[in-house]
Amino acid sequence: MSQAHQDPVKLVAGALSVTLAPEAGGGIARFERAGVPIFRPASAQALAEQNPRGMGCFPMVPFSGRVSLARFAWGEEMFALRPNFPGEPHAIHGDAWQAPWTMVAVGEQVAQMAYDHPGATAASGVAWPWPYRVEQTIDLTPDCLTLSLAIENRGKTPMPVGFGFHPYFQRTHAVTVMAEAPEVWIWDAWKRPAARIPTPQPWRLSPARPVAGLGLDHCFAAWTGQAEITWPEHGFAVQITAGAKLRHLVVFTPDADYFCVEPTSHAPDMLNLDPASLPVLAPGQSVSGGCRFTIHAL
Repeated sequence: MSQAHQDPVKLVAGALSVTLAPEAGGGIARFERAGVPIFRPASAQALAEQNPRGMGCFPMVPFSGRVSLARFAWGEEMFALRPNFPGEPHAIHGDAWQAPWTMVAVGEQVAQMAYDHPGATAASGVAWPWPYRVEQTIDLTPDCLTLSLAIENRGKTPMPVGFGFHPYFQRTHAVTVMAEAPEVWIWDAWKRPAARIPTPQPWRLSPARPVAGLGLDHCFAAWTGQAEITWPEHGFAVQITAGAKLRHLVVFTPDADYFCVEPTSHAPDMLNLDPASLPVLAPGQSVSGGCRFTIHAL
């Protein structure tokens, strides 16, 4: 990701602030309430390296999760993607998160950035076959951060599409997570979906569960679109409200200083497992969706 450097952009509304890092995959470097991190703050090294995996959040386009062995069939063709995650043979989270974005508009509380994907050509070496444009709008109010994506197929043939958001929340000793999701995908040995089952009791997130000790790395289905993360020691919570197109929820709780609660439009590897379940954009057609992070005091 080499281009002329773009300075981070900061939006402020009341006690909330958001710092954007467009070069790092259209990422959010910081999301804070009165200086207290909500998303894990990006380090100086992550910003210097424009490393999206070191950001507080990034968008996933034109698919989320894994595409098994970085290949899929569409129509009469087999497409090969590029494995893009160290140690894995799969393609993960699309390609927009590993590309520099451009700021389109900036105000005090609203900003927009975009990425134009050229499509696969011998010269570009880019793997996703369709050209597309994705625009991300970041809208901040004194109690809410709203993230929205709009993806347009700029190719000449119909394009399947999926999308989502990958926030890394700041982990503390007492933080909890709550979500209603009655079904969950179980993985095979390569973390590909093998079956969709009723959520077992140990994995259920309602009522609220402490993040410590959860040990989850799962994609939940039939999600209500509502989740809540509570930091008792800081005296506030964040309610996640996802739009109708984002009804899967990936929850990842590693032994680290962060955890992930990711609204997505589909489960991993749907390009192989059930491609008919994905939206298909005709040439020139767009799809959009997003989610809100609303902060309230306890």
